[in-house]
Amino acid sequence: MSRGPEPISIWQPREIDGERVFVRPDPLPLGDHYATTKVLRPKSAELPLRVAFFGESVAAGYLYAPHLTPARVLEAQLRAVGGESNFEVVDLARTNERLPTLVDTVRASLQINPDVLVLFVGNNWNLLETPEVSPYAPSVEARQRYALALRDLGVRGPVRLAGERLRRIAGEALDTIALLARTVGIPVVLVVPEVNLADWETRQPPVRLPGDGTARWHSLCEDAGDRLGRGDFAGAADAARKMLELDGGSCPSSWRLLARAFEGLGNPEEARRAARAEIDAASYATLCFLSAPQATTGVQEMLRDAARGHGFFLVDLPEVFASPLPDRRLFLDYCHLTTEGIHLAMAAVAAEVLNLSGMLDDEVSWRGLLPRLPPPEISPEAAATARLGAALHTAHRLLPVGPKAPILEHWLEAALDASPGIAETLLDLIAVRSAPCPAVLTPAQQRNLSSPYRLTFQHGWRWDHLDADLLEAIADVLERRGRPVREEAARRLVEHHGLREAGTDLADPFF
Repeated sequence: MSRGPEPISIWQPREIDGERVFVRPDPLPLGDHYATTKVLRPKSAELPLRVAFFGESVAAGYLYAPHLTPARVLEAQLRAVGGESNFEVVDLARTNERLPTLVDTVRASLQINPDVLVLFVGNNWNLLETPEVSPYAPSVEARQRYALALRDLGVRGPVRLAGERLRRIAGEALDTIALLARTVGIPVVLVVPEVNLADWETRQPPVRLPGDGTARWHSLCEDAGDRLGRGDFAGAADAARKMLELDGGSCPSSWRLLARAFEGLGNPEEARRAARAEIDAASYATLCFLSAPQATTGVQEMLRDAARGHGFFLVDLPEVFASPLPDRRLFLDYCHLTTEGIHLAMAAVAAEVLNLSGMLDDEVSWRGLLPRLPPPEISPEAAATARLGAALHTAHRLLPVGPKAPILEHWLEAALDASPGIAETLLDLIAVRSAPCPAVLTPAQQRNLSSPYRLTFQHGWRWDHLDADLLEAIADVLERRGRPVREEAARRLVEHHGLREAGTDLADPFF
């Protein structure tokens, strides 16, 4: 018996004027995790060639969406080279995508007859795919497995357990997608993600070390930080190596300090290796503080192996970006791309799709395509909002081994450079964070909803934290530009959140 139509992600099957289509629910006031296309229709003609685009928040254009997305950039690039009416890209990427729902969406997307599948995944896997391999797992059985792994192999036991589970579930997901693609006879383009190696840091303490090892580790950590501040990079590298001897390479902080020391010594290749080792050491199974989604070396190799094993066409962003230490030029934060990063990444995807299409006389390389590609189109206001979103996201997620202010001020300055009018949004942000009620109930929230700098769910606007680092950076940046705000911000904070004679609950999430 044939199956009836199924939802494609959040797009629900409907019949409109006798045609079976898939309709998106309206987004919530502060947005959601999905592309804004209202209706998906099955393909009914040979052209345009239809590319179905899947992935996580990077693929969804996090912080730029809906104004700019990788799918939209890819479509513009394909049309610029291959003809305006010859290509279309259906955006099915979503923030917080996981492997089971990715497989379901790929399977359901076959109802609209794509010609090519593009998968841009892997950044979420280190945090979202093995949450049960953690001492905080709610399942007693899961905690028992964790304890056995810890007893038998020490701190590397849970890390190995998580890695084995991830390889199994990722392998099964990619095997299923390969089977689906072979069954209907369409090619798959697989994108290996790259991450911000220069600017994003993951400060974590070591898991308990024997004897006085923990105390010695923290002493060396303080010494390495002091030496970096004084420009004694050789001394900092020596201290970081001693930290690694103590923690066995299992703590991200040791690797980050070593990366910064090598960078200071003018050795970018060694800095890259240390920064990559930092990401690999930030295993969910042993985290103390919440880390950030970033594709590990293991994940990148899984994707490359899948491409070789299944005949997928590979776009390897570490090779495309070709930088020892990819930084804020390409990344807004830990893994989300700037407009330049999106442009380069999608150029490499466009080259693969164009070559698969057979519409060009000669094969093209992404480097050869670049001069022919239009730059991503985004308004100054949307660019400024994304950069402010980068500052907000950095304030909430970055765990630096050094000061946080420089990177916060960079993104705030960049936002003001893109569109000076965003200064009013910075003032509204101060008002929201110093208000005696949740952000969504403030007049500043209502002003922002109707402004061209609208902050949404993805920008972290709704989180009711003090954001002291960010408020300090906003005050510094605005005062440098002739807007004295520090005194008023301090007055509002003391008025609404100052210590009371009757006592103040410092366990309140605001603090």
